[in-house]
Amino acid sequence: MKILFLGDSITDAGRSRDTARLLMGQGYPVMCAGKLGAEHPEYEFVNTGVSGNRITDVYARIKADCWNHNPDIISLLVGINDVGHEVNRGDGVENDRFERVYRMLLEDTVARFPDVKFILMEPFCLAVPHRPDDWVAFRKGAEAKSKIVEKLAREF
Repeated sequence: MKILFLGDSITDAGRSRDTARLLMGQGYPVMCAGKLGAEHPEYEFVNTGVSGNRITDVYARIKADCWNHNPDIISLLVGINDVGHEVNRGDGVENDRFERVYRMLLEDTVARFPDVKFILMEPFCLAVPHRPDDWVAFRKGAEAKSKIVEKLAREF
């Protein structure tokens, strides 16, 4: 059983880029791998999260960073950078395009791996004291992306 973690900085969490080792980083993937690995030492865990990625970036690297690992389960957490890029620079991924690209990623993956299972995690944001003016925009953007991910999770 191979579990692959795919997403942005929350998934990346300082993982090693040494492709010979692909260390898990310091975030939720290593915690999951520790707990599940203790119970199931035969499981293999791979973290290919990349800080700053949007759904379009994840889709662009899906073959190299996901499919080439032949995963059985894919944990995907992406979306807050799609919001953040829009709030900060005006180059985020709009909701309709976010859903289209996310759906395409899932459909293309299922076409390649019909038995794959997904863990689709909703993007989230936390209020931080140094960015109070952005909080409302981030919260609304994250909520919209979360609804899309929830809808896709029901389908896939």
